Amino acid sequence: MKLVSLLIIFTLFSNLFAQKIYRLNLEEALKIASEQNLQLKEKRFKIKIAENKLEQVKRSYFLPILTLRNASGFVPGVDAIRIDSINYAYANKSEDSYSDWGPFTDFKVEALQPIFTFGKLSGLKNAAKANIKVQSFDFQSEKIDILYDVKKYYWSYLLASELVELSNDTQKKIKEAKKKVEDKLEEGLGEVTQADLFKIKLRETEVKEKVRQAETAKILSLEVLKLTLGINYSDSLFLEDEKLASVKFEKSDLNILIEKSFQSRADFQQLKFGIQAKKFLLEEARSEFFPQFFIGAEYKFNKTPGRDDIDNPFLVDNSNFNSYKAVIGFKQNLGFHVSSKKVEKAKFEYQELLAKEKYSKEGIKLEVKKAFLEAEDLRLTVRELSRMTKMTSGWYKTTASDYDLGLGELKELVEAFSAKVETEQKYLDTVYKFNLAIAKLEKVSGIELIKY
Repeated sequence: MKLVSLLIIFTLFSNLFAQKIYRLNLEEALKIASEQNLQLKEKRFKIKIAENKLEQVKRSYFLPILTLRNASGFVPGVDAIRIDSINYAYANKSEDSYSDWGPFTDFKVEALQPIFTFGKLSGLKNAAKANIKVQSFDFQSEKIDILYDVKKYYWSYLLASELVELSNDTQKKIKEAKKKVEDKLEEGLGEVTQADLFKIKLRETEVKEKVRQAETAKILSLEVLKLTLGINYSDSLFLEDEKLASVKFEKSDLNILIEKSFQSRADFQQLKFGIQAKKFLLEEARSEFFPQFFIGAEYKFNKTPGRDDIDNPFLVDNSNFNSYKAVIGFKQNLGFHVSSKKVEKAKFEYQELLAKEKYSKEGIKLEVKKAFLEAEDLRLTVRELSRMTKMTSGWYKTTASDYDLGLGELKELVEAFSAKVETEQKYLDTVYKFNLAIAKLEKVSGIELIKY
């Protein structure tokens, strides 16, 4: 029993020390996501696969066919009997054809070197080069999406934390107000009614629900953030920022953002190199209409010791020989009816991406403009709500002071407090939306704007 207890304690402590503890600000979180996110790891392998494909094409320039074949076994021995001065015939060495078996070796080496392919190899090589760029920009595009998600979940956690704190404070103040209303009702002076008490209790129930929702959102946003960062589920994550604040960002003109976005957006650059790759693949497809010239060499060696070697250049001895040859030739695919359709397909794919490039430019302009205007609108709303928050806070402080001095009414105090809480909630929610709008503007323009 003691041994089991010790093992349990040892396991618990081992797991505890195996866990990592992360304390991150937003900039550090973005860096970790760039290095550890699992989706980005998958994209890195796609780049390596594209690089490997290019190396395969490059190596096919030199001796793409170089084969060696060797076959060995046993065959019955035979004698070569001269029929005349030129011809021979074989006869078994013994009456029992299975009594005099011996080894044989059949060895062959072939090599083929292309010398002119009418653009087949160059088309494949250039397409492979362009595909590396396609996969690299695909990685960058995925990275931008991941970093946007990191910002989103980071700010979601801060928003939820602030709402939990605000809701708990509201809950505390509502309890105090409910106690005062109950006391006033007991006094029976007519300052408050039973309806006022019901309103406060209803408000109390609503706030409790908001507390639960905010606490759930806080937990989920942190777990999703860990997943996006590539942090293990068992690891602990703490955020250095405690308050949600409006991000500082580099201001830029809308037209400049639109102009820069064509060079900065990874997905648009990916499309451009995809067009290049399709163009080179079209060239490769067209090469099927032309012959593929090559030079080749072949060496054959066959040895069967149990059979006589016929040393006659005019006779073919399949048991014992040593031959070699070099050739120059070409290979022509005569299936033009099939090749023409392959070319047509490659042409359509190339034209498809060209068409996509045209409407993508217009789409990018619209996305950047929409994100820019939304961010500007939210920036002004944040500024206005910040002013309103100060006003409602001042209103509540004044009303609370008057009430404590016996100069104000409870209804007015509750009204001022409700306005204060509602404005603060709107302000926090708008700050969160504004931060996301700036992050979205970064995403659709491909330009870093947020200052860390």
